[in-house]
Amino acid sequence: MMCDIWKNTEEAEISAGELERYVADIRRLSVQWVVFSGGEPLMHSDLFRFCATLRGLGIRTTILSTGLLLERNAQRLVEHVDDVIVSLDGPQAVHDRIRRVQGAFEKLAQGVHAVHEIDPLFPVSARCTIQKENHAFVCETARAAKALGLQSISFLAADLTSEAFNRPGGWDGARQNKIALTQSEIAVLESQFDDLVSDSDSAQFVAENREKLQRIVRHYQAQVGLCAPAAPNCNAPWVSAVVEAGGTVRPCFFHRPVGTVNGLSLEQVLNGPEAVQFRRNLDVATNSVCQRCVCSLNWQPTRAERHRWAVDALSPQAPQPAYYDPVVDGWVLSRYSDVLAALHETRLCPVDSRASTPPERTDIEAQQQLRRDTLTALSRRKIQFWQTQFADLAHSRFRTLRSYTRFDVVREFAEPWSLAVALIVTEADEKEGERLSSLARKVSMAAADPLNEEIRQTAKGANQELAKILESSPIPMSGPAFVALSQTLPQFLANAWLALLRHPMQLERLRSEPMLIPVAIEELMRYAGLAHTLYRRASTKLNLAGATIEQGARVVLKLSSANRDPLQFPNPDVLDFSRRGGPQLALGMGPHSCAGGSLIRMLAGIATAEFAESVAALDAASPIEWQGGSGFRSPKRLYVSSRSA
Repeated sequence: MMCDIWKNTEEAEISAGELERYVADIRRLSVQWVVFSGGEPLMHSDLFRFCATLRGLGIRTTILSTGLLLERNAQRLVEHVDDVIVSLDGPQAVHDRIRRVQGAFEKLAQGVHAVHEIDPLFPVSARCTIQKENHAFVCETARAAKALGLQSISFLAADLTSEAFNRPGGWDGARQNKIALTQSEIAVLESQFDDLVSDSDSAQFVAENREKLQRIVRHYQAQVGLCAPAAPNCNAPWVSAVVEAGGTVRPCFFHRPVGTVNGLSLEQVLNGPEAVQFRRNLDVATNSVCQRCVCSLNWQPTRAERHRWAVDALSPQAPQPAYYDPVVDGWVLSRYSDVLAALHETRLCPVDSRASTPPERTDIEAQQQLRRDTLTALSRRKIQFWQTQFADLAHSRFRTLRSYTRFDVVREFAEPWSLAVALIVTEADEKEGERLSSLARKVSMAAADPLNEEIRQTAKGANQELAKILESSPIPMSGPAFVALSQTLPQFLANAWLALLRHPMQLERLRSEPMLIPVAIEELMRYAGLAHTLYRRASTKLNLAGATIEQGARVVLKLSSANRDPLQFPNPDVLDFSRRGGPQLALGMGPHSCAGGSLIRMLAGIATAEFAESVAALDAASPIEWQGGSGFRSPKRLYVSSRSA
């Protein structure tokens, strides 16, 4: 046995609850890949809930396994994991001898077969640690892996000198000699590698090229003094981390810990003073631990990946005290208490992002009358009248989608259902649906990207045409209402559902406790509300949030940041349907709050209840593509797997 974790008798494991506490950190750190190792991760009591949480974040999940428990977990592996890497120590007899488990090879073979019975294309590969007992069987090991139906095999040297894997103080010389190769055994290994790479079929099956295989040879040569140890080309401490069951965090498997997540967030540890100092001082080429390292990681994100991570709309900026921003030429308020006070302040008048002065008194009075008329048109009685009709439409459409294995919940539900709702509420001609939707999309694009002058000019004409088509609608401001229902609603649902998929424990709560839907919608609006920013102009000089705001000055209200204020909402970056922290601000508050708020809440509740019953998980193979701009963003497509598939 090269790994001494098996000697650890403590039953420590990271719980799913602990993992969910770090969901926000995982997202902010742009984690792309999580590898579960052990021991044997398939013995973890809540492994697959771990994987569901991570895959909901669009993160690749890999299991490193002995293979002994593959068969009993085959179905769940295929459903919840992206790939599996099994330890293969040699052909059957050699593998069983090194594993010290009679029948281990056969058990591994049965497990791989069980997985491929369910999904023939599910990726299972092998990893073989070269040591004294198997160095002469490299070619046979590769042939055995291929015969098992594995995707590939990777070879690495045994770690002889570090304190990793439960080895306080490291191995003594006698223990190292049981694993390390002698000079004559190194020659045998080199011959095995030559034979391996000269076979074209095996060369394609083996993950390492000739140079990387030769590095294994040099590792053992350095151990017996035939050459100097040389560090690999590696950036692991800068792009990865190891979190152990007890909460210890290491920059890689082999270096000393840089902190613990007990009492701190993962982000605080990885960007804390000890970790930063370690990375600043680390010279991989000359560090003695790196020079003896058996692994290497030199990973660089693609340009497209950097862009995708940078625009995640569910990670707003943290709130801060009021400040004047010369770039926007206005006061910026982002703390919950400050934004709430501003929303109730009648001397702050709603304006669009480009308005240079407060509205005239007559304009304010006209806006107030339109709001009163809209509230009358969208009365509680009217909303209750629509509720059954909209619920039936949602249930019917999701019932069809549940027959599919995978579908885009934005394109195939949220958008067409919301368009149908908009046509019913505004009493528009159904034959005009496609045209109205196209016009509304142009208006919505301008709101999402208010700095794009070309889109803004296009939206002006679209607004006028919408008003003309809908002039007979009984709903005041029928054009904006149609845009809100056909465009803003599905975009909010996309954000809210992505948040749910990233918090699978909360999604499961909705399935088991459907009465939570009203509370859940409020929390989803807090966490994933679409509008990030509102604009105001001061009608007179006033003092607010510790700032003196002159008459006519612009005030920028950061709703999404206020809704993540930890002073108002403890652990604000976690979606929690048990939260008690005051009202969310996504639909505004006070005299200018959203007049259609009750309708939006009812519609979001109907759609989300059906979503929870119909959708199993996010399709991790389909990356999130965001749409929109500085005004708001949402997933353009959201591929999910069906619960009934």
